[in-house]
Order: sequence, then structure tokens, then C-alpha cells
Amino acid sequence: MSWDRVINATIAAGTIVTSLTVVFAYFTYKDEVKAHENEVKAHENEWQAVKADHERGRRIFSMQIFKEYEETLELMRPKLIYSFSDLYDTENRGNMSQHDAKLLFQACDKQQIPSSKNSPKYTCEARGIASSYINRMEYIASAYDNRVADEKIIKDSLAHQVVEHYDYFRAFVNEVRTQTQDPEAWKPLENFVDEMKRQGVLPAPRPPAGP
Repeated sequence: MSWDRVINATIAAGTIVTSLTVVFAYFTYKDEVKAHENEVKAHENEWQAVKADHERGRRIFSMQIFKEYEETLELMRPKLIYSFSDLYDTENRGNMSQHDAKLLFQACDKQQIPSSKNSPKYTCEARGIASSYINRMEYIASAYDNRVADEKIIKDSLAHQVVEHYDYFRAFVNEVRTQTQDPEAWKPLENFVDEMKRQGVLPAPRPPAGP
């Protein structure tokens, strides 16, 4: 056999080996790609399941918030009506005036600003009730802001009343911020109310607050 034939035979054999190597590498790569796709799909399914559980948990938590709010309001309503009768007055829906907010803030102080005959006679308990109720509303706002509650459930079931009642107590909130020098007091609640208003959730109309 001549050297040319040997060389050609060697080249041909090398070509076959190379082709087989390429084919083997291709099918190996194809199997790896398929395995990776299956792994990605499994992770996607797992993520979808986790996401579904998370959304279900948010809805359940939202309903729990709603239930707790209703229960709290049911307990507080008699005292709210007694101390802030115009909060539930459907005919004269005035918000708290800045003057009345000062009276309420100073209700626990010995030295109080003079009140007119038309001004409410706030007690220290009334101030505590107002603060507790505002705290409860802020709890709802924080749950919404941190996305741990279902936004639609909160908006549809609680936002209207929270917006309306925050507007009623807004002057008191501002008075607390001024007197305590804490501009961030109940800020998450204020942000929630402003956001709800941007989304079209508005309270029932009230006449302008008094002096």
C-alpha cells in the first residue's frame, strides 16, 4: 500500500471519528438542553404554586384585617359617637376644625385653651379614643402599602370609610404633628388616603370646617 493510500485512509478514518464525535456531542448537548428546560419548567411551576399560595394568603389576611377592623369599630363606635357625634352625622358632615383639634389635643392637660359654647367638651379619654382609632386605620394603610394585603379587597371594602374618617381627624393629626414636632406621625395613613383619592375613592361631601 502506498503512503498516499495510508494517508487518505487515515484522513477518512479521522473524519469518521470526528463526525461521530460531533454527532455524539450534539445529542449530549440536546439531552442537556432538554434536562435544563425541564428543570426551568419545574422551577416555573414551583414559582407559580408559591405565587398562588402568596396571593391566597394575602386575600385571607385582607379578610382578617376587615374582620378585625369591623370588630374594633363595633366596640369603639359608641364612644366615637359620644365624643365625635358629627363623625356619623349624615346631615351635617363637618370635619373637625383646627380649634377643636387643639381642644382635643389639650384634653389631657390641666391648662386648656378657652372653648366657646359651641365647642365640644373633650375628655382625656376622647383623645385616647381618637388616637386608637387613627392607629387602627394606619394598620390598614400599612398592610396595603407593604403589599401584605390584597389591594383590591382593601380598596373595595375599607378605603372609603378610612378616607372619610381620616379627613374628619386630619386637623387633629396635624395638631399632633405640630405639638410633638413629629411631621411623620401617621404618615403611612396620610399617604394611603392620598393614594386612594388619586384612584377615585372620595369621601361623602362635608361642609367646610369651622374656625
